[in-house]
Parts: sequence; C-alpha cells; structure tokens
Amino acid sequence: MRIERLGPRSAARGYSAKPAEFTPSPEGCKLKLPNRNSAPSGGPTHAVVQSYWLPCIRAQLALLNNDPAATLQQLETARQYDTLFPQVVFYSPMLSIVMRAEAYAALGRPADSAKEWWRIAQHPGIVQLSATAPYSKLQLARTLALEVNAGNQNAAAQARAAYQQFFALWRDADSDIPILHQAHSESANLTNLE
Repeated sequence: MRIERLGPRSAARGYSAKPAEFTPSPEGCKLKLPNRNSAPSGGPTHAVVQSYWLPCIRAQLALLNNDPAATLQQLETARQYDTLFPQVVFYSPMLSIVMRAEAYAALGRPADSAKEWWRIAQHPGIVQLSATAPYSKLQLARTLALEVNAGNQNAAAQARAAYQQFFALWRDADSDIPILHQAHSESANLTNLE
C-alpha cells in the first residue's frame, strides 16, 4: 500500500491509500507514511486520519511482520475511534478491532481476542454490509474454541452458540464454500473435545 499526496485541486485534498501491488508478504509492501507525531505541510490533519487510519495502516504492517505486540501498541490511539460510525461511507469494517483481536490471538490470548470479536457483534449497525459481520462471528467461535482447547469448559457453550450464529447467516449459501466446510469441521471437533 502506498500513501500518495493528492493534488491541490483535488476535492479530497489530503492523502489517499492506494494499493501499490498485491502481495501477501510485508516485503512487498511499499509504504511512505507521514511521521506519526506530525502531519506534513498541507497533509492530513484530521483527527480520524491521524488517530485512526494511519495507526491502523501501521498496525497492519506490524501484523504482517509477525509483531502482534507492536500492532497492539499502534492501535492504542485508534481505540477511541473503534466504534466510530461511519468510517467508510455508510458502514465501518471496524478494522482496529479486527486487528486487535488478531494480535491478541497471535499472542496466545484467546480470551482477549474473543472480547474484541464480541465488541463487533455488539455493534451490528456499524458493520452492516461489511464482511466483518459474518467473519467476526466465525472468529469469535474460533477464539472461544481455543479457550476450550486450553481447558476452559465454560467457553464450550459460547463457542457452539457462536458457530450456530455463523451457520445461520450462511444457511442459504452455496454448500461448497470452503470457509463453511471448515467451520462445520471445527464445530464438530469442538463437540469431540467436550
């Protein structure tokens, strides 16, 4: 992803994040961001850009570089904007919460990860049409299942319920969708653990 300065006559005036190239590895990411403590002359000074979007971009890079602790650190400034509505047109993908949940999971903290996924479930009006809505239900189920694997049997009923909510969303979906097959398999394994 690359941050480019828009021209002075641009209606958006500021900075725009544009994919430089598609790559799943951090080595392929080329990113020029303004200094985290100051905006460049004529650059983005809007609080949401400085306190939410730029930290989210930095956090994503930290996550890609397998540094979940740095991800959490970057996202602290974004916390106050986690449930800001709308971040994108009429809905929000709640990226800061998603990345925080993934960072907690990477650190082996499934209970903290589940709390973040649960926050998304508590704000369905914000995520609306975003893929974050169904994804959060599946990830909540998965993190609760990790707690069951770690010996917390109290999480089993919650994990089952989260899987069922995910399945309810996908009840009319094509039957050959890989993520659906994987979720059914995970749900069956959860039952075997009990």
